[in-house]
Amino acid sequence: MSRDAAATIDTLMAHVQAVAEEQLGRHGAFPAFLVTARKDGEYELDTLDPGETAGLAPEAVLAALRALAVERRDELVCAGVAFPATLPDRQAQEAVVVETEHREGAALTVVQPYRVKGAERTVGFGDAVAEPAGRWLWA
Repeated sequence: MSRDAAATIDTLMAHVQAVAEEQLGRHGAFPAFLVTARKDGEYELDTLDPGETAGLAPEAVLAALRALAVERRDELVCAGVAFPATLPDRQAQEAVVVETEHREGAALTVVQPYRVKGAERTVGFGDAVAEPAGRWLWA
């Protein structure tokens, strides 16, 4: 992976963490969302309308977010679909999971545990773990 690709993925992950932290602080939870990095250097956040997702299986929501990225892929250099998960191997620890892919071919699943503490809902993030993943955007 090139330095530019790594830097783009790092910046995308910083955006994901900021969105998750803001939503967790306000609402104690967050919906699945999409963060994209455009060729012009801008980053965008997309979510689905809650009315559209009511009653949908979680995998259908993720598929809809992936489809949105696929529609825009000619304009993108990187995209990440982020969603909440519970880690059974870590005593039900909550985490942000991000399926990210860069145009150069890097595809990763990043898992970052978090805890929401106190009435103020301060969010503490643990160390992120990244693993190679299958390509879904430029496959």
